Amino acid sequence: MKHQIQSLLLEIQAILSASSITVGRIIQNPEYDNNKHQGVYCIRDGNNEIIYVGQTIGGKDGVAQRIWDHANGISELMEFLNINKKKFETFNVQSKEIQDIRLRSRVELFGIAVLNPVGNKLGRLK
Repeated sequence: MKHQIQSLLLEIQAILSASSITVGRIIQNPEYDNNKHQGVYCIRDGNNEIIYVGQTIGGKDGVAQRIWDHANGISELMEFLNINKKKFETFNVQSKEIQDIRLRSRVELFGIAVLNPVGNKLGRLK
C-alpha cells in the first residue's frame, strides 16, 4: 500500500508542478486544441489557492472540454464560488495527461483528499 500512496503523491506533485494557463486561454483556440488530453487538473484562484481538482471522464476534448464546461455554467463550480465567468477566466489550470481511467479516478480522489479544495463537493463538507 505504501507504494500505491507514493505513486499517487507523485502524480499530484506532477500536476502541481506543471505549467499553468488561465481558464480564459484554455477555452479559446489555440490553447483549447493544446489541452484536449485526458487527465486530472487543478484550478487555482487569484490567490493561487487550489480550489478544485477534477478529471476528464473520456469526452473527446478532454481537459479543455471540462474547463469550458466549468466556464460556461455546465457545472455548479462558479455558482458555488459566487463568481462570474470573467473572474473565472482569470483563474489558472494545471493538468497532467493520464490515459488510464482507473488511475485518473484514483489521482483525482487522492488530490481532493490531500488538497481539500473548497470547490469540490467533498471539500464543502463540514
